[in-house]
Amino acid sequence: MDKITMRPSLRERKKQATRKTFRRSAVSLVTQHGLGAVTVEAIAANADLSPRTFFNYFSSKEDALCGLDPNLVRDMLAALVARPLTETPAEALRAMLIDVLAGLDEDHAELLDRLRIIRSNPTLLVRHVASWAEVERQLVVPLSERGGGSMSGWYAPLVVATTLVAARLAMMSWSEHEGSISLVEELASHLDVLAAGLKQPGEEWR
Repeated sequence: MDKITMRPSLRERKKQATRKTFRRSAVSLVTQHGLGAVTVEAIAANADLSPRTFFNYFSSKEDALCGLDPNLVRDMLAALVARPLTETPAEALRAMLIDVLAGLDEDHAELLDRLRIIRSNPTLLVRHVASWAEVERQLVVPLSERGGGSMSGWYAPLVVATTLVAARLAMMSWSEHEGSISLVEELASHLDVLAAGLKQPGEEWR
């Protein structure tokens, strides 16, 4: 049966567009002037929107730069739930992440700029890791439910944690290569190493 994709409502699409406008404004200004020189007021003015509206979407300028889009998290959860139960937990997570990243609608040039900013600011990097930890917490629930309650209590958190670390590092590796490599292929290669028991590519067990 073909998968039916529900189109977001007009209201939801407008909210997504506003969020992207604020994020694009933040990335542009911080790229030009540096994180310390940019204020929420400047981000809002550059986006031709109000600071009050900004705070409807983000808690701070740092959140605008390194917080994960809630729509992306929603898509990840829905895609994981939709994976066939014949897949192992690791296989389901891998397929979900590849599908979601392949369909990522954020402009790659903007994403590269955003990841470059995060890499160069230790405080943003800490926030970025924390945002992934929150996604990790949310993904554990549907992954645990796939086992019908038969999984050990620590198994789903372990699979999610290791897989998301690999995904986050793959994105950082992609950004360090300035997007000259495929994001999806870089993710797949990181997950392949994880699935192979963390052997280096071409390495044989001694």
